[in-house]
Amino acid sequence: MDFSTAYDVIWEKANYSFLIISFAFCFIGLTMIYFTIKKRRLQNLYNINFNIGLGFISFSIIGIFIVIFFQLGPLYKAKKMVANKEYNIVEGTVENYQPMPYEGHANEKFDVAGVHFEFSDYDINIGYHNSASHGGVIIAGRYVRIIYSTLMAKLTILKLETLRNK
Repeated sequence: MDFSTAYDVIWEKANYSFLIISFAFCFIGLTMIYFTIKKRRLQNLYNINFNIGLGFISFSIIGIFIVIFFQLGPLYKAKKMVANKEYNIVEGTVENYQPMPYEGHANEKFDVAGVHFEFSDYDINIGYHNSASHGGVIIAGRYVRIIYSTLMAKLTILKLETLRNK
């Protein structure tokens, strides 16, 4: 059988935009603290700026934590799973297909050879999550090969291949 790869986690690139924003907030906070640390005893305005600077730093630390543990960590782990062949493969026809409506508010659900998959376009997780209503390739009756593994307590599609039309 001749398959065409529709998605591969290896193609995924890390999105560093939120990380850059977090470092910018950290820089702003440190700058505010640096320029107000000695003056805050003199005027209440400096004390407020000092506290706002602490807020900026707190926000940046939370942002950095979110990016590392919910984006970069799972992406690295998924790519490592593929490299080490720590995955399962299922092949067959898409059955019990329940599409996600274009507006969202529901997950796309389907089974392949008895393995249940579920995702939404609005997932921020790593792995294939493109519904048919937004241009995805999974539709009822299509023959697919899916390489998957459990990532963040959820079945994650690491690679999706569809049977080429002859």
